[in-house]
Amino acid sequence: MATRTLTPSRYLVFADEREDGFTPVYHSLFGNLTLLDRDGSRWLRGRCADREPSAEALAELEDRFFLVPDDQDERAVIEAARSDRALNASSGYLLKGIQLVLTNSCNLGCSYCYQDTLDPVGTIKPQSADSSQRKPVLLPLATLRRSSPVGTMTADTACRLVRASAETVARAGNAQLSVEFFGGEPMLAWDTVEAVLTEVGAQHAGVHIVYSMTTNATRVTPHIARTLAAARVTVAVSYDGDGNALRTTKSKASASAMVDSGLRMLADAGVSLNLNTVVSTKNAPQTDPELIVGIATEVGARQIGVILDLDAAPYADTEAMAVVMDTVLELRRTAAAAGIGVTGYWHQVYEQMTGQLPLNLEKGYKTCAAEGAKLSFEPNGSVRSCKIAEEPLQDTGSLSRYLKSDLYLRHVDKAFKTDDACHGCAIEGFCSGLCVGTIVKNTGDLDGVVEGACDVYRELTRRLVADWADRDAERIVLPMVAAAVGG
Repeated sequence: MATRTLTPSRYLVFADEREDGFTPVYHSLFGNLTLLDRDGSRWLRGRCADREPSAEALAELEDRFFLVPDDQDERAVIEAARSDRALNASSGYLLKGIQLVLTNSCNLGCSYCYQDTLDPVGTIKPQSADSSQRKPVLLPLATLRRSSPVGTMTADTACRLVRASAETVARAGNAQLSVEFFGGEPMLAWDTVEAVLTEVGAQHAGVHIVYSMTTNATRVTPHIARTLAAARVTVAVSYDGDGNALRTTKSKASASAMVDSGLRMLADAGVSLNLNTVVSTKNAPQTDPELIVGIATEVGARQIGVILDLDAAPYADTEAMAVVMDTVLELRRTAAAAGIGVTGYWHQVYEQMTGQLPLNLEKGYKTCAAEGAKLSFEPNGSVRSCKIAEEPLQDTGSLSRYLKSDLYLRHVDKAFKTDDACHGCAIEGFCSGLCVGTIVKNTGDLDGVVEGACDVYRELTRRLVADWADRDAERIVLPMVAAAVGG
């Protein structure tokens, strides 16, 4: 019987050895970030010939995918899952949530909002499956305005879409659906929100429905706050750490007082709150981590979503992005000291590496849920995978048809597919890059790469790993024995 031979994985990533002799090590596809002692890390790198891990230690390294059979390429595991995913995606089994874009209008006029970039930039048409034929094609402005419908989603449309989505996931064997009220500003369509909460509620077709909302909070009333609390809607309020200096009305007057008032009404009513904070090249120098964490503490927010620039251009400005990175990491440290979590695409990379979030093999996407796990419905009921990634399928009864479309399957494929440009990247298995919509808008290709963003995500991850090693990491000392002579 042939002896099984284990060898260090080709996908191991070693950070710099620390002064205490321990080295952060992880698998670039599967994570399992580990702080390993000097002997163990040196042996994995082939720098220790006279001693080797004990049988117990070898088993632990194999469990972490640090050691694999010498004839195995772990990428084959992902490719098998990718094929199975493509075969079954149209059933809707991947669908975990929907986004109801209740309106594309907003009562504010914040200069950095992605919504303001839609009209002048345009929306990308669906691309050919043949990568050699893909190219950016911007829709004329008149077509864009048809593609991103103005107006408000009616209560009948919203209720129908929630029920149809719940029935789809029920047929696929799933027991829960997340529904996000989104915009524009969703509270401009409060009657529609209230109708969904009362007429559909928390159950449909045997599926438990969990509701959330992203809002600027300026339209909150005591009645709205009480209704959201009673329905257990998790509300993410956009609140920036520069004192909301860039949050303005359409007439460019400060909206800060309105945001504060609405936020505190929600808190007083007992609404489950998170904050969404934009840290961009425009506001990073003025962003005060103590301010935003202080507000989060006051209102009982459990988490702060930290959103980086939603346009690709700023990532080419290395000096400005250095300030952004310093700011978000200081915000994270300040939040952690207050017992408040931080998230964001940039942070989910690290969360997967440490096991705080499931890998794409389990949850179905890396950092962007538009990779098959979430659909976005426009006010007229038309559907797409991402609010700004492509022209929506205009048939308002098109959910089942969209799940069978080539366009949806391309989004599905993105969760496991890795382009040649990403092969060998230290965060290959965890990173989708920027928001899918941003990628498509800026490259004309769902599989496009924004290289400046790659540099930022890698550097943020490197520094998060260093923080983890300083603060939270368990040090692993592998028992070593004398190496066998002669193999």
